[in-house]
Amino acid sequence: MSQKNSYFNLIIEDNKIKLKVYPPVEGGELLKLDDVTGYLQRNRIEEYDLKAINSVIHAVEVSEAVISNSKSYPINEYMEITVTPDRMFAVVRFFAPSNNGKRLSIDEIKSDLRNAKIVNGVDLTYVERHVADPHYMTQMVVAKGEKPVNGEDARIEYMFNTDRKAKPQLNQDGTVDFHKLNNISHVKEGDVLAVLHKEDPGKMGKDVYGVEVRPRKVNKLALRYGNNINISEDGTTLYSSVDGHATLDGDRVSVSNMYTVHADVDNSTGDIEYNGSISVLGNVRTGFKIRAKGSIEIFGVVEGAIIIADGDIVLHRGIQGMGRCQVVAGGNLISKFIESANVAVN
Repeated sequence: MSQKNSYFNLIIEDNKIKLKVYPPVEGGELLKLDDVTGYLQRNRIEEYDLKAINSVIHAVEVSEAVISNSKSYPINEYMEITVTPDRMFAVVRFFAPSNNGKRLSIDEIKSDLRNAKIVNGVDLTYVERHVADPHYMTQMVVAKGEKPVNGEDARIEYMFNTDRKAKPQLNQDGTVDFHKLNNISHVKEGDVLAVLHKEDPGKMGKDVYGVEVRPRKVNKLALRYGNNINISEDGTTLYSSVDGHATLDGDRVSVSNMYTVHADVDNSTGDIEYNGSISVLGNVRTGFKIRAKGSIEIFGVVEGAIIIADGDIVLHRGIQGMGRCQVVAGGNLISKFIESANVAVN
């Protein structure tokens, strides 16, 4: 702390008060007029010569001027305490005593801090240096609070594709394959479907007054689930209890071993390959393929498509194959009519 700011003290004589100003050392800061006038008013010296004060506060060498003809008692060293708006730092400045005034002792400084309720994170390192080698009008941190450590919101990590929008595959030649849309989240029994990462509440802080400061509030979450789901004992992991496909409706995870197509099988769905059973409420358009390890039920018309099931195939309306349809059933085949199709029942 070789640098020293400009400072002042009062020379109090009979019916006369002088202001003595000491210039800054090694790049220290100049005095501010408000610091001087505020000090005078605090010590009830209300009649002073503002012009005389201005004449010496920016002096480049030790200077003094008579600023008042008032009477005053000796003024002891004064410690100004300021606390930052977030109450995480307490800062002090010392004002020099007048002639015949007394300096503050370490014990008096500690007592003043206690009276100001500065009790947490007190560090008197700079103050002790000031007592040994005065540095007036210099801000010194005497206490630091502990800021709260903000935690993290809970979050859920889904282990399957939750985006149900169809995305056609881009081939290497730049063409788009609408048969492979990858819009079914296939899962097997025992697969992990979702993991809850619980909230971290963070850590409490404490300001220089010793008052606890809470971190920001974090959001809590819980896993929600529907059919064919097992949950771990600690409530943080969801598992599939069957082979099938996983869906996320809102924040609820479900698994079904029946895949339902609510419209036609066409460019909007692509080919469908599924480990369970498939139900198609619309038609199956020419050029598309359905493959199921379970059964297949189609409520519309099958055109020139490929339909293969390890189980039964039920066609509520029938086949208009146009010579391009192929149907293979591992179980029974039920259809109202079959026209221009290659059919095999194993």
